[in-house]
Amino acid sequence: MRPSILSVFVMAWVALASVVLAQDLIQPDAKMSPEDVVRTQLDALQANDTPSRNAGIRQVWEFAHPVNRRMTGPYDNFAVMMKGPFYNALINHSSHAIKPLERTGMAAAFDVDVTSATGLVLRYRWVLERAFGGGLDGAWMTVSVSIAQPNGREI
Repeated sequence: MRPSILSVFVMAWVALASVVLAQDLIQPDAKMSPEDVVRTQLDALQANDTPSRNAGIRQVWEFAHPVNRRMTGPYDNFAVMMKGPFYNALINHSSHAIKPLERTGMAAAFDVDVTSATGLVLRYRWVLERAFGGGLDGAWMTVSVSIAQPNGREI
């Protein structure tokens, strides 16, 4: 059975959209500061489904340190974790504030206050380290994000 012209067009469009999406993601770069990395991830999660479904989660995955990826498993596991009870407040949140805690030449930590879409204010601890190998060349990448802690207020 021969595929119809419409089905061939749809398959080509989906393949092209996947390539465009991958090109739209910001890639780890040693020129980015640790705060730039955290902000990039938070901004992406704040508009999770722009320009496509789960684009924010995919952006966060781009900055997941290789150590983090080994712990969470492949992207599909990571996406399920992000939508689970410990991190789902990050998806489509209404605002965030990043507070630097400490930084060395190889590691950086931040407290991040996030106001969820429902108005709950939660605090996460974001920890980054420089990554090497595989073309990463000293780029700052996320090693861990703590489980949310209530920040004691609602708006």
